[in-house]
Amino acid sequence: AGAAGLGGATAGADGETYWLEARPWEGGRNVLVARAADGSTREVTPADVNVRTRVHEYGGGAFAVLRERGEVVFCDFSSQRLFVQSLAAASDSAPRPLTPALEGPSLRFADFCLDAARNRLLCVMEDHRLPGAAGG
Repeated sequence: AGAAGLGGATAGADGETYWLEARPWEGGRNVLVARAADGSTREVTPADVNVRTRVHEYGGGAFAVLRERGEVVFCDFSSQRLFVQSLAAASDSAPRPLTPALEGPSLRFADFCLDAARNRLLCVMEDHRLPGAAGG
């Protein structure tokens, strides 16, 4: 089935590290994984989520750890919607949508950056709702 691909590594709070793990044995699904300071690892995103974006047609920048809030924002591949989820290891909270459900993946998001001073999330957004728009 092949080995897992790793990408997008980033540091979190309290010595944690996060990365995307591409799993060929799960149809290429990308899972957000956390490694604690003690070396233990866990899946952050639920089993039905594929953390991936279609921005620029190749993806990349599909998640960001929001250290100040103890959360992660990510793009779900099937819908291209943005979700936010707690990073707490004991949390059983489901991801909460940040963007509306639209017909098809017509809006695409990537490369997230939290502007904490203004309480907003900045990112790249491609709009594919109109024919010919952003290559759509």
